Amino acid sequence: QAVDPLNGPILDCMSLLWNTRLDEADNQIAPYRKTLWGALTYAEVGFWRFSFTDEPTIRDEASRRIDSCWAVIQALREGAKDNSSLFSRFRKLVVDTPVTEEKVAQDKRDLISINCDIASAELELATSLLHFREHSFIKGGFYVRRSWKYYEGLLACLDEGGPGGALDPALKSRVQFGVGFFHFVISLVPASFLWLAEALGFEADRDNALRLLAEPSRSAFLPRAPHATLLLAALENFFLERPGRAAKLISGLESRYPGCALPHMLHGFVARVQGRLQESVDTLKIAVERASVGGATQLALTAEYELGHNYFLQCQWESAIPIIEKYLETTKSKNFRAYGAYKLGFCYWMTGKYDVIAPLYSKVEGWVRPNFSFDKFALRKAQEYSQKGKFSKFDEKWISASNFFEGKLFSSALEQVEASFVFICGDTDRGMTEGEVESEIIEADPSVADSQHVDNWTRYLYLKGAALRGLGRLPEATEYLERALGMLGRVSREVYVLPHALVELAEMEIERTLPNKTDLDEEEDDENKSTEAALPVSEAKDESSAEDKVARLQRALAMLKRAQSDFGTYDFDKQLGYRINKNNAKAKAGLKDLQEGEEGNK
Repeated sequence: QAVDPLNGPILDCMSLLWNTRLDEADNQIAPYRKTLWGALTYAEVGFWRFSFTDEPTIRDEASRRIDSCWAVIQALREGAKDNSSLFSRFRKLVVDTPVTEEKVAQDKRDLISINCDIASAELELATSLLHFREHSFIKGGFYVRRSWKYYEGLLACLDEGGPGGALDPALKSRVQFGVGFFHFVISLVPASFLWLAEALGFEADRDNALRLLAEPSRSAFLPRAPHATLLLAALENFFLERPGRAAKLISGLESRYPGCALPHMLHGFVARVQGRLQESVDTLKIAVERASVGGATQLALTAEYELGHNYFLQCQWESAIPIIEKYLETTKSKNFRAYGAYKLGFCYWMTGKYDVIAPLYSKVEGWVRPNFSFDKFALRKAQEYSQKGKFSKFDEKWISASNFFEGKLFSSALEQVEASFVFICGDTDRGMTEGEVESEIIEADPSVADSQHVDNWTRYLYLKGAALRGLGRLPEATEYLERALGMLGRVSREVYVLPHALVELAEMEIERTLPNKTDLDEEEDDENKSTEAALPVSEAKDESSAEDKVARLQRALAMLKRAQSDFGTYDFDKQLGYRINKNNAKAKAGLKDLQEGEEGNK
């Protein structure tokens, strides 16, 4: 009874939890909190409540619940001491041996030990996430390692037809989710955190993550089904580039848990990334409503902040202002403050509210989180504003263009970046052509050249090239991006546009060479097959030889390597690092297929 998986009560609790009915979820599971899985689920509700509110007192309550669960585990382990290995304990559960009273007692002790290991793995992971939320990365990494060591010992129960057959399916699904979670999350670790993967002795495998997360996601009657489905949807959309599959998974969660904000938030992110900003706005409004009704105050604020970001991307300054103001005034989280303040200041500038910008920007330094690229960028821009006392006319046009570009509104982005051209060398239109501006900047003595003009020119070239790529005008895009790279060694503050330009060029080479796999899957229906790619590519059939395709992919890999290693620290380096890693994997896989195909032809 102490290790009863409590499938019925836990599924009821998970349904309430995912529908953001936190008090009811607590009441549902509280009577079982003296048992192992009841105590663990009670702790999980506490963790969610803290995640949704960021209240310090609720964080303390979540920690107390975790400690209480550890006490249950310790008491159970004391009564089930066994020095044999985990695999041998699994084996003893399934290998036929004569049934004796002693064997029955030993089997019970073995099962308790295995249950305790699964619960311990989840508790260590929850503890690590509490520390990560507070940006305590060393402590978080310590508990991540402890969690993985439990999961590593539980891998035997995932073997098909192996000892895992003795486990209740609900418990096996917990292991599948946990191991799949590790394979997915560790694959996202940027270069600066590779020590964490090395400390785990762990090599991430997204294919394995896909397989493991798919298993518990297939049944609504498993406690980790919604968790696995949400993670699987993110994996399908952002990394495997199969938005059709992701949309199905998200839609299933929205239907199954109509009161839950999380799938609506993910839906909003996916729609934004694909350039469907109005759909993103509509879905995020639902997320705000769902979170607010359920008392998930911080989650509601975060969803509303993302809604405000959508307005910012569409240059709807008046709509963005009250939302960002509300977030900065009421949030208890450290997230988004610095960059949110930078955005709000620009919105104020564009609406003529000049007097409130300097006091706002004076707070940015206190809101910067270490190792967060967006925060550092926000501080740099706030300091530049403090020095100049204004945004330039070039900034007005270029930042608007950058917003439209992020929102996949490429025509508007191109229009605004072209409008910024006349202000590259100051707030007065000098009536110069592109060629004349370029000659003036390149021919100027670097010791006396205006660095702001150089940076503006480089940003102009990069963003115009990127917008042209978005519109499918690839030869023109290539020209402008390569001209931007020609400013290497001259650009000073805005260095980040150079590695971004390299990645844009690399992606064009990859897209020319490999088929668009956005929804290439035999299981996709016609509706999903019609999903448009975020960035259009040439409609012409590629008639290149295998040799030419190999050369293009090798060029792409060389450009990605330059982007990764040639520029040191620059703005948004971690975000670009994820993109570099994804494209590296795609190009290497394509190169391997082409080379194996050539070998087969020989």
